[in-house]
Amino acid sequence: MKADIAIPRTKVDYFTYETELMLDPGDLVIVPIRSKFKHGIVVNSDSKRTVAGIKKVKEVVERRFIPTKMLELYL
Repeated sequence: MKADIAIPRTKVDYFTYETELMLDPGDLVIVPIRSKFKHGIVVNSDSKRTVAGIKKVKEVVERRFIPTKMLELYL
């Protein structure tokens, strides 16, 4: 399964990561980006994007960190 994840202070709206975790939009996760790990927010938990060199979500920090209604403002 793939998920689209928004990462603060990046020039891209969101990145696509692979995961075996059950994620929902609004979940706070930790993902690798470059040589570091950063916090990100799941914006789509069922991505269909094809991306080369896809990385995996490391862990879920908090479920429903951002309520669905608030997340809709971002999208």
